[in-house]
Amino acid sequence: MQENNYYNKKVEELYKELNTSINGLTEEEASKRLEKYGENKLAERKKKSNFIIFLNQFNDLMIILLIFASVFSAVISYIQKRIICRFNNNFNNRYNKCNPKFYRREESRQGNRRTK
Repeated sequence: MQENNYYNKKVEELYKELNTSINGLTEEEASKRLEKYGENKLAERKKKSNFIIFLNQFNDLMIILLIFASVFSAVISYIQKRIICRFNNNFNNRYNKCNPKFYRREESRQGNRRTK
């Protein structure tokens, strides 16, 4: 492609080189150029789906780090609760909240209060 430095040329030189005048192109010249070069339109790009746009939101190191930290925190919390429940079950604490019987006992007590 030829590089034209139009900004360095005089206006009269540009009119001659581009085959135009101060009044613009003639109808004849405009239709010839339209046939030769086509319409002055940008090519349409393929639209991204909403799902792809959503996934691209996670394409950042800080976001990935935050997601990893939240999953890690949830796993550690779950493990910690399991360890505490095992430790408490060894002492046969009947009011141990880790014991499913504790919850049933509380529900039955609340039910009895309601019926009275």
